[in-house]
Amino acid sequence: MGKKNRVSPTLPTEEGGITSWDDENPEYQFKEKQEDNNGMRKRKRANSAMKTYIDRRFGNRHAWTPPLNERKSALGGSKSLKKGYGRKQDSKMCCFELKKGWKELTYKLELWKSSLKKIEGQQGTGVVSYFVFLKWMLFLDTFLFILLFFTIVFFQITFNVSDYDEHVKGKDSFLFTTTVADTCTASYKVNVSSDGLQVILDFIQGTGWMERTAMFYGYYSNAEVKLSTSEYNIPLAYFLATCFALLVSLLLMARNTAKSFRESVMDQENKKNRANFCYSVFTVWDYSVNETEAVCLKQKNISIALTADLSEQRFDRVISQRTGTDKCGIYTIRFFVNFLIICMLGGAGAAIYFAQDFSSGFTNSSSINNYHSLVKLLIQFLPSIVITLLNAIYPIIFGLLVILEKYRPVFVIKISLIRMVFLKLASLAMLMASLYIQITCSDQNSCRVGQNKCPAIQCWETFVGQAIYKLIVVNFLVEIVFTLLVELPRKLITTKCDCGLAKKIGPAVFDLPASVLDLVYAQTLCWLGLFYAPLIPAIYVLKLFVIFYLKKLSALYTTVPAERPYQASRTNSFFMIVLMVAFFMICIPVSYTLV
Repeated sequence: MGKKNRVSPTLPTEEGGITSWDDENPEYQFKEKQEDNNGMRKRKRANSAMKTYIDRRFGNRHAWTPPLNERKSALGGSKSLKKGYGRKQDSKMCCFELKKGWKELTYKLELWKSSLKKIEGQQGTGVVSYFVFLKWMLFLDTFLFILLFFTIVFFQITFNVSDYDEHVKGKDSFLFTTTVADTCTASYKVNVSSDGLQVILDFIQGTGWMERTAMFYGYYSNAEVKLSTSEYNIPLAYFLATCFALLVSLLLMARNTAKSFRESVMDQENKKNRANFCYSVFTVWDYSVNETEAVCLKQKNISIALTADLSEQRFDRVISQRTGTDKCGIYTIRFFVNFLIICMLGGAGAAIYFAQDFSSGFTNSSSINNYHSLVKLLIQFLPSIVITLLNAIYPIIFGLLVILEKYRPVFVIKISLIRMVFLKLASLAMLMASLYIQITCSDQNSCRVGQNKCPAIQCWETFVGQAIYKLIVVNFLVEIVFTLLVELPRKLITTKCDCGLAKKIGPAVFDLPASVLDLVYAQTLCWLGLFYAPLIPAIYVLKLFVIFYLKKLSALYTTVPAERPYQASRTNSFFMIVLMVAFFMICIPVSYTLV
């Protein structure tokens, strides 16, 4: 018989299987298998203890995921779901997808997005906040135009039988309705000329044929418009639309002010924690940017932001090193500077009053026809020209004076804005006061039109609207001329000419306070004039489009960034506060007119 093969003994395993005994090293293999089995038992006991703890601590809300078949069977056998639960979830998901798609679409179609990124890379976040502010005002004026057009202008133009009602109706001093005689109506005929030059002058002044358009208050009827099944009350719609426009403007300003103020507070907290540089270095980069031009713009933006932060900290160090003598000298300089500015504001108010008085006296004099049309145009525009010149010259003087006061960069913006706000709003207040004096002049005839020394104002609402219209025209022309005929030639001379004087003067710097004040002043005129001229918001929509591209040209090509860059989070909130101050000021004359 042959030799039988030796069968190796086997050992049972924990899973019920067997393991072979190695003939060569049986003791070692046995110990190894035993250690593996002991480790497996320990892991099972640990997992069981962990599962018991989680079940006791969290119940059925723990993170263990059952197998797919168990989840399907549990979902199919569940009876606790309410009827229509699945449809509600589907509708929620559908709404979520719609919101997400809408956000993506609005982001792709965002107005001027690429232009804002270029400006941010060239001038920094402080300057781009001006353009964001301009875009916000564009949307606001668009809403005001749509509101006033479809509640007032549309019904007056479409459903009114008469193109222009020349019957003068008004209210006496006791608010009793009166109808003026036919002789007064005949005297209110608008003088319309067919001469080409006069047509252009009427367009610039808002007189002549412009009075017969929907631009001014006197065009609109004081009666109900006959519709197919009902009547539309034009005076009531006029009143409610004006009130609603002002209310919506206030609510939008309050919302944006709160948002900007919250960002400013967060920025201040970062400053206190000294974490701003950490955020700027480690978290500000956008890794989705992959184009060369976009990367360069982002790098410039980060560099400008860091420069602004370093400049502010450097100025804080200078302030901390001032001695008592230095502080006394600075406070003395600030006192005399503020006294000089107050005197300048008083002189500006007097100049506006006398300009308006002279212009009204000349316009209503009998010798006006002896002068050339251009002379009459200049004198009629004299108040607007004086106000515009003051608004153009005084900020330059304020900018030179604020250098002597040695304020920190952020406060320079604020104090400059406050002073220019007082200048612009005081100019408007003085203009409205002079108009009020002329309108309420006591020497009037039976038609309640001024005579002798009082100006012959036929429709005082249209008269006020024309004054505001002239201000808008002059202000717009000055902005165009300043950008194209001052900043652009200065940039060309300082970059192409190698003479020492040109290098010393240098190119212009983007003046953020003055630019913001121009927007605030323009929006103030829009709010002030929307009652007297309902189509003024439409003019401002077109104007803001043009101003954006003019300022874009200025920011990218004709000006350079400031030596101390502005910070957006600390200027946006102040912009809105300044705008709200202007809003509450114009509410006084508008409320007086409405009441």
